[in-house]
Amino acid sequence: MSDLDSLESVKRRLEGIRSEHSARMELVARKFEESNKATAESHEKFVEKEKRLVERLREMAKAQREQAANRNKPKEYAFGPEDDEPVVDELAQELAALERTRAAHAAPQSPEGSFLQAPTTQPTPWGRTPSGPPVPPPPPVQPARPPAAPPRRRPQPVDDDDDFGGQSWLT
Repeated sequence: MSDLDSLESVKRRLEGIRSEHSARMELVARKFEESNKATAESHEKFVEKEKRLVERLREMAKAQREQAANRNKPKEYAFGPEDDEPVVDELAQELAALERTRAAHAAPQSPEGSFLQAPTTQPTPWGRTPSGPPVPPPPPVQPARPPAAPPRRRPQPVDDDDDFGGQSWLT
């Protein structure tokens, strides 16, 4: 072999190494680009999730602060429609008006035995005025007899052909 042949074989080997190296570099560059794209997409998704999480945590913190503020307030229970105005009871107002008119008509007429006037008869030493013959005491109450007990019934025998009460099921 001559020097030219050996030089040609070294050139060919170097050319093969160079082409193999350039192919590997292309493959690595392509994989790097794909990896960069995937990383960018993953980062965007992560940022979106992070923003939603931060927003949710802020809402929860706000709700907890409101809950803590409401915890110190007196509790109010409502069981119907909310009414800020008091309920007007027309029937009660009418009754009160009737009572007032009745009292106004009754006031000018003062009965003879009113506590505002002096008594016309002398009271007895016990503070009562005699008003007629004494009332007899009521008759004594006789104790009531307890009601008679209902008659007892005798149980009627049951005709049961399927009565195996005398047999043991374990044998």
